[in-house]
Amino acid sequence: MDDRQNNSEQIVSPCRYDPSNRESGCKIEKSELNQLIKNLQQRGYVVVGPRVQDEAIIYAEVNGLADLPQGFSDAQEPGKYRVALT
Repeated sequence: MDDRQNNSEQIVSPCRYDPSNRESGCKIEKSELNQLIKNLQQRGYVVVGPRVQDEAIIYAEVNGLADLPQGFSDAQEPGKYRVALT
C-alpha cells in the first residue's frame, strides 16, 4: 500500500467533477495554486504540468506557478511547431 493510501487526512475541495458533464469542474485562483501544489507534494504526489523547455512546451514536474509557461503558447502548422509569445 503506498503512502497516499495510508494518509487518513482527506483533501477537501469545493469543486465537484461530474464526468457526464463536460462543463463541470472548478476555477482555482492563481493565488491559491502554489498552495495547492505544495499540499499535493506534501502528500507524496508529483505534480505535472506544462513547461517551456528546449523551445517546446512539454509536460514535466512543476513546483509552483513560476514553473508554468505564462505568456506562451504553441503555434502548429503541417510540419512546423514553435513556441510563441501571447
